[in-house]
Formats: sequence, structure tokens, C-alpha cells
Amino acid sequence: MINLQAPIIGEDGYQTFSSDYERNEDKSYKRDDKGNVVKVTIPTTLHTLVQGALLSHNGDTEPDDIELRYDIYLKIEGKDEVELTEEEVAVILELCCRKYDVLFSGQAIKLLKNV
Repeated sequence: MINLQAPIIGEDGYQTFSSDYERNEDKSYKRDDKGNVVKVTIPTTLHTLVQGALLSHNGDTEPDDIELRYDIYLKIEGKDEVELTEEEVAVILELCCRKYDVLFSGQAIKLLKNV
């Protein structure tokens, strides 16, 4: 099993964070009293990297490749842990290495290979 909630560490040795817009249960944006969309800070995890790599447009135009990426995305979405095939791991690793710098893609490799 791969722990998708494994933290991603920055150059300073601490877990990295990113901002996102907070959503209500119905997926609409949460707003404050003044009507502004509420931003939240969320920890960067292996799930964050994998999701970003799978959903990024990397020049793939083959329907079979895009469908495979989407199927993997559906398999991991909303999960803390997941069992992936060797082919799925290989696809994710290739995409992570294309999208992220060595600091992040290196961690993804170690976590996905359970090293």
C-alpha cells in the first residue's frame, strides 16, 4: 500500500504547504462575511504531487494515455492509501519527473517505490 498522505519536505527540511480555496460540501467556494472567497493553507503530500502530475497537460494527445491517467486519478481521489500496479506507478513517476524539480520528484520516486 502506498501512503498518499506522506508529507513532502522542502529545502529547509520542513513540510511544504500550498494555498487553496476552501470549499463547502457541495464543492462551492466558502465565503467570509464580506463575500470574499476563503483561502486555506494545506500541507503538500504525495497525493498533491500525484494528482497534479496526473491532471497536468504534458503534451499527451493520445486518448488511451489520457484515459489511463484519468483512471489512475479516479483510483487515488479521496484515498489516504492505495494499491497501484507497476504500470500505474511507472506512469505516475514519469509524469512527476516531467512536472516537478528534483526535490519533489525525488521524494515521489522514493515514496512510490516504498524505498
